[in-house]
Amino acid sequence: ADDAHGFVRLARIVEQIDPLAFDFSVSGTERLAGDFLPGTDTFIVDTQATATVDIKDSGSHDDMISTVDVLSATKLAGTIDAGGSITSLTVSDAAGHSIIVPAAAITLNADGSWSATVDVSGLNDGTLTTTLNAQDALGNTAPEKTDTIQKDTVTTVSLDPIADTNDSTPTFSGTGEAGSTITVKDGTTVLGTATVGADGKWTLTPSTPLADGPHTIAVTAVDPNGNVNSAAGTPAT
Repeated sequence: ADDAHGFVRLARIVEQIDPLAFDFSVSGTERLAGDFLPGTDTFIVDTQATATVDIKDSGSHDDMISTVDVLSATKLAGTIDAGGSITSLTVSDAAGHSIIVPAAAITLNADGSWSATVDVSGLNDGTLTTTLNAQDALGNTAPEKTDTIQKDTVTTVSLDPIADTNDSTPTFSGTGEAGSTITVKDGTTVLGTATVGADGKWTLTPSTPLADGPHTIAVTAVDPNGNVNSAAGTPAT
């Protein structure tokens, strides 16, 4: 019995657990649910959006749209914030006529640069204004942006009446747009060129005498923007 009791007592001593014999520290993924690790996170506060817009003639050679350009290929371009969107793009004249550029006609690149072409042939000559509205990926609205360009597709020229004369080198005169180049022809023969003055007037006296007989004089004007117009008259016999 003593041996039996001694054996039982010994077994109980062996089975006893010494809490000092174990390491209860926890690290890494061994932490219990609900136990928090210290850490950091980064985010951006963005309350502003940006945008730019530019309008140019089809040749991108000046800030003027004229008949030397392809009016149906007027260029629009600019930038918005990457990931943003264009909410509206229009081109209008001073009379209030407006062209709305559809989204499908705008090429928008990943970096935010964009481009489009528009036909301005239906807009009046004068100042054309393009207006851009856009927003960024966070929904911030960019300040409205505008750009302007001049459209000039018409020039004028006139030839003053010429009376019958005994002068074989009569002086021709007329009016036109200041700075325009006037070419004076007798039939197919070029008699010379003149420049329209600031007062809108031009004159030309041919250096070669005209032969006796009827002459049909024609004048052609080319203004500083490349627009062309012509007029004709019949001087003295």
